[in-house]
Amino acid sequence: MIEISDTDMAEGTDMAEGTNITDGPGGFEFNSYPQRVLVAGILLIVFITGTIGNSLTILAVLLTRKLQNATNTFVINLAVSDLLACLFIPWSFAGLLNRREWPENLAFACSVAGGVLTVSVGCSFYTLASIALNRLVLITCSKHTYHTVFSAPALILWVLVIWAIPFCVVILPPIFGIGALGYNPKYKTCSDISVGYHDNASQSYDYIQAAGVFPVPLIVLLVSYCKILHYVWSHSRKFVTREVPMSHGVEKHIPMGETTVTSSSIDSEVPVKPSRPARVSVNMSVESLNKLADSSPGGTTLKRITRMSRREMQVTKNLFILFCAFMLCLLPYVICLVIDDTDPATPYAVGILLVNSCLNPIIYAVRFPNFKMVFKSILKCQWYSIPEPSWLLRKLKCGQCGCCSPQYK
Repeated sequence: MIEISDTDMAEGTDMAEGTNITDGPGGFEFNSYPQRVLVAGILLIVFITGTIGNSLTILAVLLTRKLQNATNTFVINLAVSDLLACLFIPWSFAGLLNRREWPENLAFACSVAGGVLTVSVGCSFYTLASIALNRLVLITCSKHTYHTVFSAPALILWVLVIWAIPFCVVILPPIFGIGALGYNPKYKTCSDISVGYHDNASQSYDYIQAAGVFPVPLIVLLVSYCKILHYVWSHSRKFVTREVPMSHGVEKHIPMGETTVTSSSIDSEVPVKPSRPARVSVNMSVESLNKLADSSPGGTTLKRITRMSRREMQVTKNLFILFCAFMLCLLPYVICLVIDDTDPATPYAVGILLVNSCLNPIIYAVRFPNFKMVFKSILKCQWYSIPEPSWLLRKLKCGQCGCCSPQYK
């Protein structure tokens, strides 16, 4: 017959009543079972939507050459890090719903899950910073510079560094006895273990993680997008009144914008006075500006500006939305880190932070037409409707049916 001690009965009563305790070894303990179920429900939603969404993102880039470019190298890296985070969330889900002590034979698995989750969050932050740098170089530098900085070998090295930094910050300190990863009795999750619950647990480990993961990417993100904004603003003002010399002494007054010609013909001969050349006010598309750049003495400078097309600016704006979504999800966790007595809110802040792992594919589907189109084709199994099929899609389709449509040959 199993005997139940008074201590076990008291702990069971506290849990049944849904109360947290504040006098544990580390102070607060997240013992309220209804609250733990609520946080576990958030993690379950993240796990399901994030696994499906990030898998779709990776598959979309692999199946079409239309999405295979330098920027999307970082996008797929972001999807991989988010997918890893989602795949290891069930361990924390199990910890939150477990009413007993964490099994000793699963201690190592919980340590791995906690390490992967933390590394994935850091990798996501560094990847977002890399995307911001990619857009900055694309918009403000020459085409040669862009292809040099983001060449295939450089991208491989770049991705390795993105993973190496958070890996070293999260994994190396516990190896050298600073902090520990595993089941955290304070919050009932697989993460870094709080002070008071492990011999190697240390507040210094939290500071190392915070210093190694957050400041550098945040500075890069803010500086990059501020420089992009300044570049766009300064050049839009400069080229609103850009004057390009034309034949017969005519000058075109070219604002940047949609195609709207206010003269019957921009190539028509207009009588002008030698002392004061006439001007024709023209709103021109990017294509028209490219043609004009080829035929004008100032064409080189003008072509550099027209590379900053409406599409590139739209893509940059959409990628900035990814950064804003990440910062909104990160903000509650940062508040809990810097403000004392926020332990009761920390489990919810971590849950909100992990929500970001499932948000990015939703943003791709809503804001990126190319991703949206490929997502639809994959979900409907309409493989032939995927534009510019990659070698992988061609090989899979040909192997499946033994014959290929002309599109896949």
